[in-house]
Amino acid sequence: MRLFYFLLVFLLTACGEGQDPNPLYNLENLSIKLTIEPQNNILFEHSLPHRNYENQTEEMPHFVVKSNEDISVLGAFYDESGNLSEEELLEITQSSHFECKGDRVNRNANTFDFQISSEKLKYINIDCSMNKNYCPKEECEFLERINTEESFLYPGSTEISFKILPENPLNEVIPMLNEMGYSPYKNYDRDGPHEIHYDVNFDKKRDMFDLGFINVNQEGPYFFWDENGITNIVFSIREYKGDRPNTNDSEMDVEKISAYVSKLTDIDPEHFQKTIICNFWQHNYKEGTDMYDICESDGYSRYTINLDNLSNKFKLSYTYDNSFNMYDVSISLK
Repeated sequence: MRLFYFLLVFLLTACGEGQDPNPLYNLENLSIKLTIEPQNNILFEHSLPHRNYENQTEEMPHFVVKSNEDISVLGAFYDESGNLSEEELLEITQSSHFECKGDRVNRNANTFDFQISSEKLKYINIDCSMNKNYCPKEECEFLERINTEESFLYPGSTEISFKILPENPLNEVIPMLNEMGYSPYKNYDRDGPHEIHYDVNFDKKRDMFDLGFINVNQEGPYFFWDENGITNIVFSIREYKGDRPNTNDSEMDVEKISAYVSKLTDIDPEHFQKTIICNFWQHNYKEGTDMYDICESDGYSRYTINLDNLSNKFKLSYTYDNSFNMYDVSISLK
């Protein structure tokens, strides 16, 4: 009840003096503990940042969940500062002005819960704070809305973010992709235009499941698979024009890509690098350089190289994007 008396005193003081009441507690000191049920539906947990255009957050949980299984997400509020008793915490979280915005959140006392499915990537953000206005936005004009006392007494907010990832064959390479600056971002648009399907060599019957990654430059690979494993890997490579050191990162990109491609397929990384580099850029290497000699050797000349024989199982195809001077490359099952 101590919190109730403090609240009463501050309200009376504020009304008497015509001033906003001083804060009692900053909601940024509240934390949220997550629990996923049933636990055996969680196959892996990765700690990765969320990335999008020119933005990268702190690391957040990424839960890989069994296919075709629903899960329950349970959240419990607790006081990180250690200044609130359980009774005081309840008076905050049970206030009619305490709201949580998120994915169909059901709030009860010091907890919340909701159900989600595991078929697609989902980005979840739960943000809780005191309602700042007496009158709902849809019922009042903006100028008529009045700040609540609770929004002054309990400023700030508490939030938590996490992602749900579908069951996938990528768990070994996800940490590798993170080191390269990529995060899980979205699923492929299967109903998109034919031109996009053509660029990524998408086959609806072959490529049953998918997951796309992105970096802060809005670039990143797509992975497709079926119940037996990887069916298609799609990535982009910048044009290399021989103007070192300005674009020699294209060669380094190929080396990095070969690392995760070889992990997921039967493709030899060295053979992959030579095939890509010699097929795309042989004409840019000067006679007497190591790459010129490699690309002139048997099997790697752009005039004799066989893209259908990248490995026993996979072939290489590509299109060229003139707008961005990039190759869109697909490594797909034969």
